[in-house]
Amino acid sequence: MSKEGDHLVIPPTALQVMEEFVTVMHADPDIPDDAINKLNNLLLKGVVPKPDDIHKALFESLMESDK
Repeated sequence: MSKEGDHLVIPPTALQVMEEFVTVMHADPDIPDDAINKLNNLLLKGVVPKPDDIHKALFESLMESDK
């Protein structure tokens, strides 16, 4: 991956893999759509996400729906 300033330029092949990953996650009824969308947006920012941010993206909506 090349860099532009502080952001990574995501190569087309990686974008295709991420699109397929999102499609597969949407097919799983146990994964909320908003969690998938949050994770996808996080990955598309072009910066390496922090583990806490990934955890929040995936599990914050699950914890809210359990309340």
